[in-house]
Amino acid sequence: MPLKKKQPSIFILENVKNFKFIEKGKPFNFLIDELASIVNEDGEQLYNIYCDIYNTKDYGIPQNRERIYIIGIKSDILVNEYIKPECIEMKPLDDIIIDKTIYKKNKNFKNINEKLEKIEYKKNYIFPNSNYVNPIKNICPTLSTRCDMFYHSSYNRYLTTTECLLLQGFSKDFKQVVSNTQIYKQIGNSMSVNVLKVIFNEIFNCTILNEIK
Repeated sequence: MPLKKKQPSIFILENVKNFKFIEKGKPFNFLIDELASIVNEDGEQLYNIYCDIYNTKDYGIPQNRERIYIIGIKSDILVNEYIKPECIEMKPLDDIIIDKTIYKKNKNFKNINEKLEKIEYKKNYIFPNSNYVNPIKNICPTLSTRCDMFYHSSYNRYLTTTECLLLQGFSKDFKQVVSNTQIYKQIGNSMSVNVLKVIFNEIFNCTILNEIK
């Protein structure tokens, strides 16, 4: 698939983990083949393609979020093969929680109370209000576009926008320029910044970009 327009030196695509297994992998394999078939003017493969599953919790942030990352790097800038970055120690979930106030339980939270009963009202669990997941202590489940409805069992409340941003690897001083409804949706759809950081760092180290001062 030759392309005349100037192409980027690298690209990163992200999708849910199960994309790899839909229709026995047919759409996934088609995408990989299409990306690998991109050639330069001389008919040579333009990109080296690397694909793996990354979990946000393996790179410093306590969110159990598995995503497929597909990385394309132009062959002419590679110095060494790209290698999936090693895991980073996860920071405590409580470091992410900004408001440490313990709120009174709301008797009207029927769904929440039922879920709290399942975990025997244990502390330091987060789970969504919309559906039940098997919660893991001190680790947030995968944030969705409804992450405004993720409940913390220790503080008896839903996560704030800032806390959700932190769980996606954004900084505490990230400037919000849309409504809370929209920012929650954007957070749930975002790539984890901490994962992108280690990916870009490895790309920098394995290409001639490392030589550019």
